[in-house]
Amino acid sequence: MYLSNRNIPAIILIFIISIGCNHKKLNGDKLQRIYARGMKSTVKNIKELHVIDSTSIKLDLSDVDFESKSIVPIRFMKLCPKNEILIGIIDKIVHYKDRIYILDKVTNSLLILDIDGNMIFKIHNVGKAGGEYNTISDFCIDDKHQKIVIFDAKSKKFIHYNLNGKFYKEYKTLIWLKEFSILNTGDYCMLTLGNDYSGYQLLFSDSLHRIRQKAIPVNSGYLLNLFSNGKSLIQNYNEATQISAPFSNKIYRIRYGRIYLDYILDFGEREFKYEKDKHRNMNMFIDDYDNNKLMFSLGGFMETDINLLVELTYKGKGYVVNYKKDNKSLTIQSLILLDSLHITFPKIYIEDCFVSIINSVWMIENKDLMIKKYGLEKFYSGLTVNSNPILVFYKVQ
Repeated sequence: MYLSNRNIPAIILIFIISIGCNHKKLNGDKLQRIYARGMKSTVKNIKELHVIDSTSIKLDLSDVDFESKSIVPIRFMKLCPKNEILIGIIDKIVHYKDRIYILDKVTNSLLILDIDGNMIFKIHNVGKAGGEYNTISDFCIDDKHQKIVIFDAKSKKFIHYNLNGKFYKEYKTLIWLKEFSILNTGDYCMLTLGNDYSGYQLLFSDSLHRIRQKAIPVNSGYLLNLFSNGKSLIQNYNEATQISAPFSNKIYRIRYGRIYLDYILDFGEREFKYEKDKHRNMNMFIDDYDNNKLMFSLGGFMETDINLLVELTYKGKGYVVNYKKDNKSLTIQSLILLDSLHITFPKIYIEDCFVSIINSVWMIENKDLMIKKYGLEKFYSGLTVNSNPILVFYKVQ
C-alpha cells in the first residue's frame, strides 16, 4: 500500500489548509489531536519493517576510562577564501564526489563548493513559485538519479534540482520530518522522531514521494525533537544509511529495504536515562542531569572503515566514544586541538580524515598558539574575525 496525498483523510487536508501547513501551530490546539488520529489511521495499514538484530555489536562502556588525546590535524581549509560570499552558520555539510555542499540557514542558501573550498554556485530561490522555497530544512544528494533534493518544512514540499542547480520538479507532502536520506535504491528514508504523529520514527517513500513503509515505533526513550536540534542523526557509509536518535544508544543501518541494528552502547550504571514523566521540559532535564553527573548519547555518530565515533555528553562537556574496528578497542576521549580547547564533533569524512568546523573568531583568538603548534603563518594571512568558517581535517588517535 502506498500513501500519497489522495490517501490522506479529508479531515487532515482541511486541517492542513486551515493552518497554512505550519507545524508549530499544531501545538496546544485541539486540532492537533485530530491530525494525530488521522495520521495514525493513515499509516495503520502500511507495511512495517522490523529490525534485524542478530549481528549487532555491543559496546560496553560501563568502566571505560576517559583519556586525554590530541587529534592529529592534517590540514586547515578556508571556505570561499576570497570572501566572494559570506557564510553565516553551517547547518549541514555534505561531501559528494569532487564537491562540498553547505546548508547555510542564516542566508537560506545551499552553497556548492569545489574540493578546495572555492565557490562554484549557490541555490537561493526563496519564494512561492515552482522551484522556490520558504526555507531549506534539509537537503540530500540523490546519487542514483544525480539530483539535489531540498526539503522545505514550512511549505511541506521536496524540490528537485539537477547537479548544476537547475530546477527539475517538486512534490508536495503532508509529512513532517527532521531529516531525510536517499537510499542506494533511490527511495527516501525520513526521520520523523514521531513528530508527524504517525507513531513511528521512520517513514519510507519511493522516488515519487509516495509513503510505502514505516519502522521503529515511537517510545519514551528520548524527548522527541527537543534534544536533536542542530544534530545530524543520519549518516551514509558503505552504500547504506545509518540512523541514531537521542538517548536510544543504538545505531541502525538501512540497506536494500532492510533495517539492521549495528551497534548498542551500554553505559552501565553511568547512563543518564531520560524519563518522560520526570523530564517534561528542557529545564527539568538539565537540572536533574547536573545533579547526577552521568553520561548519555545525543545521537551524533560517524563510522568509517577504521573507526566508529559516537558523540557523548558527560558532566556538561562533549566527548567521543572511539571504537577501533580492527582490534575492537574502546576509548572515551575529547577532540583536543589545543590544551583545554576542544573542537566540535566531525561533520564529514574526506580523504581519510574526519572534518570539523572552526569559526574564524576562535582562530583569531588563538592565533599565537596555533602558529606556534602547527606553523600556520601563511594560513593566517588575510584571516579576520569576519572570515568564513574553517574546516580542519584530522586523524583521531
